[in-house]
Amino acid sequence: MIKKVVIGTAALMLAASAYAYAQQPSGGRDGAGRFQLRAEDRAAFLDARLAALHAGLKLTPDQEKSWPGFEEAFLEFNPKRLLFQPAEFWEKLANDKRIVRHAGKIKAVRDNAKFVTEIAHEHGSFGKFLSRWPADDQVGLMEVLGKRGARLGGFSGQYFLRFLGWDAFVLQNDVLMCLRDSGVEIGAGTSKKDLLAVQAQLNAWAGESGLPIAHVSRICALSIGENHAVARLKEIMQT
Repeated sequence: MIKKVVIGTAALMLAASAYAYAQQPSGGRDGAGRFQLRAEDRAAFLDARLAALHAGLKLTPDQEKSWPGFEEAFLEFNPKRLLFQPAEFWEKLANDKRIVRHAGKIKAVRDNAKFVTEIAHEHGSFGKFLSRWPADDQVGLMEVLGKRGARLGGFSGQYFLRFLGWDAFVLQNDVLMCLRDSGVEIGAGTSKKDLLAVQAQLNAWAGESGLPIAHVSRICALSIGENHAVARLKEIMQT
């Protein structure tokens, strides 16, 4: 399931600058711990609403190949247009061969259209909402995504934020092993208590190293457990 989320969300990296933002060492944080975006990076974040709609679908690799059909069926994922559609529009989608005919996933698109529209109304845009959220409080942001969004909680929310370019940790097994090995007392990494403990430790390491939390998280993942050659990783991802 997580692999499906990764592939689905990665396909919605809407512009190269969004990815470049995540790699920029000069992005830095302001006094409130928020990342400061350059103008070109901010433009990419303004379309974050589309990534939220896509992430909620949780497509398989085969379904991703038909993505143009999804865009057409869902009116190019324009939240305002989607919210104006009558019940009949959504009922017909359940039998539309261009998309995954899954009532829960179709409903997630409608719910996330409402979610991102409300956030945009409250904060100016969904991208501004994300860019202004303090990088040292991913737990709080994930709570908002989980409660107000559809299918954006837990690991889906973590991968959504990471591939969008937000400075996010992803608690896959090796990261959890690294944290436990460092003395952080956590269970499966899904409870609020675990997440707060993880956030505190990663914030501390980010502060000591001067690195973004996403980089610290990746370093954790590579510092413990079994590592694979690039060729083997490609083979794993294709199976």
